[in-house]
Amino acid sequence: MGDVTVPVSAIGDAGRLAASVAGDVGGVDVAGPAGEIAAALPGSRSAQVAASAAQLWRAEIANVTTAMQDYGLHLADAAAAYADAEQDQLRLIAAASAVVPGPAALVEQAAAELPSRIREALG
Repeated sequence: MGDVTVPVSAIGDAGRLAASVAGDVGGVDVAGPAGEIAAALPGSRSAQVAASAAQLWRAEIANVTTAMQDYGLHLADAAAAYADAEQDQLRLIAAASAVVPGPAALVEQAAAELPSRIREALG
């Protein structure tokens, strides 16, 4: 696989979207219809199974919602860490640039020293 470049902002956006979807999913009542079956057939085996299914579905939705919220938070944390690392690298580059002259400064320095080196060579 080749290198993949992802903007840090896209990671943060994905985290916010995951958290938003978690909120939407958490509001869905998938157990409601099963609860209606249990209420319509009180005391029956079907009511017991429907009530059990409703309880399981509620728990699963809660687990999925929590996992999506955690995932969103981890993405947001990753985006912040990547942004901090990029800023640290930019600071290091700026500091190194201040110590090591760029190409233009090296050319100027060489041009300034050139006549004296020619005189030294000709002696």
